[in-house]
Amino acid sequence: MALSYVGSAFAVTCPPGSIDMLNSDDDGDEATALSLDNCICAIGYMPVENDVACAPCANSGTMTLYGYEVTHGGFRLCGGIAPGYFGTAKADDTTDADPALSCTDVYTSATLDHVTSTTPAASGTTTKLDCKTKPGYYLATVYAGSNDASTVTAKVTANSYGAGGVALSATIDNSVNACPDHSYSEAGSVAIGDCKCGAGYKASSSNTCETCPPGTSRTTAPSVGTSATFCEEILAGYYGVYGNGADASPTACPENSDSAAGSTELADCECAANFYPSNNACVACATGTTREGTVSVTGTATCSTADSAGATAPIAVALAAAAAVPLLL
Repeated sequence: MALSYVGSAFAVTCPPGSIDMLNSDDDGDEATALSLDNCICAIGYMPVENDVACAPCANSGTMTLYGYEVTHGGFRLCGGIAPGYFGTAKADDTTDADPALSCTDVYTSATLDHVTSTTPAASGTTTKLDCKTKPGYYLATVYAGSNDASTVTAKVTANSYGAGGVALSATIDNSVNACPDHSYSEAGSVAIGDCKCGAGYKASSSNTCETCPPGTSRTTAPSVGTSATFCEEILAGYYGVYGNGADASPTACPENSDSAAGSTELADCECAANFYPSNNACVACATGTTREGTVSVTGTATCSTADSAGATAPIAVALAAAAAVPLLL
C-alpha cells in the first residue's frame, strides 16, 4: 500500500479499479484517499473477497448497482446493466445481472458509442426497446418497421444540436435542430447553449444572435439560449468607453486616421502617412510635400518638401554624360 503526504495527514493510493469518489483528502485527485475505507470500486468493478482490491465485472455489459468500498469485506457480484445493454438487473448485487445483448447486437447498423439504454432498477428488466441514442447523436436512418438492422446512428453535425434519447426502434427522429442564424457549434453538440454567436454578433435573451453596434466587438463567443450578452470591446478605427455589462460606446476616428482596438480617447487615433493633424482632423499634404509615419490626430506635425539634391542628381549625371559625346558637324 503506497502512502503519500497530503496537507497534515498521510494518504493512500487507491488500488486499481477504485477511486476516492468523495475526495476525502481534499487534493482534487481521485487516485489517493485518506484511507482505504474511502476508496470506492469504480463503475464496472466490485470488491474481491479476502483481498483489498477491485476486480472487473465478470459479465460483459454489467456494472455495479452501488459503489462499494474496497474494504467491503466480501466478494460482491455485478448486478447492474451497463449503458448500451439491456436485460435483467439483480437486487443488491447478490448475483451477476443478466444482460441479454448490447443494443448494437440487435440494431447491427448502429454504433455502440452512439447509443445508451435505460438502467433498470434493482431486479428490473429492460428490452431492446429501451435502446436509445446518446445526447449528441441521432437516427440518420430510422427504423424500417420490420428490420432492426435498418436503424443507422450518427453524430449530430456541426452547427446543429440534438438531445438524443430517441429509441432505436423509432420511425421518426426530430431531435436535431439547427443553430440560430449567425451561430455555430461543434459536431455532437447537445443543446442550444452549445451554439456560439459568431464574430460581430452577441446573444440575445430570445435565443438569437444580434449584430454588434458599429465600432464594438467582443472577445469571447457567447452561448445562445443562456442570457443576453454585450459587445463590450472597442474595434480598431474607433475610440470610446468599454462597456461593463453593456455595449461599448464608440466614436469613429477622423477620416484618414486609424487606432488600435481598445482605444479610449481621440489622441489614440493617428493620421496616416502624407496627412498631418489640424484641428483634430487629418489634412492631406500639399502637392510636392510629404510626411512619413503616423502622428496623433491631436499632435503636431508638418509636411516637408522633397529632397531637391536627390531629385536633381540624376539630371546632373545625364548632362555630364551628354557633354562627353563629340558633336558631329
